[in-house]
Amino acid sequence: YLFKLLTKIELTAPADLTRNKLIRIFAIFSFATLAVMLIWYITYFPGCFGSDSLAQYEQVIKHSYSDWHPAWHTLLFFALPLKLTGGASWSIILFQIIYFSLTAGYICMVIYRYSGIRFAVISFIYMILNPYTGYLVMYPYKDVAFAIAGALCAAMGAQIYLSKGKWADKWYRGVILGIMLAQATIFRHNGILFTGVLLVAVFFIMDHKKWLVVLAACLVTMFIIKGPIYHHFDVDTSPAPVMQLVGVPMTVIQHVVAQSP
Repeated sequence: YLFKLLTKIELTAPADLTRNKLIRIFAIFSFATLAVMLIWYITYFPGCFGSDSLAQYEQVIKHSYSDWHPAWHTLLFFALPLKLTGGASWSIILFQIIYFSLTAGYICMVIYRYSGIRFAVISFIYMILNPYTGYLVMYPYKDVAFAIAGALCAAMGAQIYLSKGKWADKWYRGVILGIMLAQATIFRHNGILFTGVLLVAVFFIMDHKKWLVVLAACLVTMFIIKGPIYHHFDVDTSPAPVMQLVGVPMTVIQHVVAQSP
């Protein structure tokens, strides 16, 4: 919709919009994204691992999990690929590429649904052919996981807005949105700064009963992850969430004080 504001181009949905066509668009853009990301993956095989990523990898190997780096991210983006591939380190980035490709396919499908193929292709080029995107996806950082979950939430939120709340009429969509909001909240300790605002925003658009479904799904998912799942893996929970939640605001204040005493 930035195009519409800047160029006055009217955005219209395709006239022949069908469920099967949306599925094909999703598949095409997902596979196209996968193809581009695999070029990056082959070039930087098996991926790029900083100190944080090595610490998370070590947690999986030693079966000793800490929530300093969000443990749920460690379990989904490190432990799960390693478990499914018999400990192959190359699987970590490969799985992240698959998660990202499916997300990009969904986003492009949403853009196509409301704006047509031209803007879906333009958005794909901007997102996927941007070298900065490919570079970041080669790192298994929690920021990438948060971006994936956050992008899905934003795409669903956009559909709620553009459909004037009708998109959420089907109860399972609200449940999926709630589950993804929980993922984004947990993937970063300060993720609530994004998901909280989005929850408040859709409250004013959705039917309030359906909004409660989203909220309930989010809270139940967070309880299951932070409760039984973390207990099962004996995750060491420390003051990390509080420290990292206020870390960014305090850093900004520190710079202000240092530069403008």
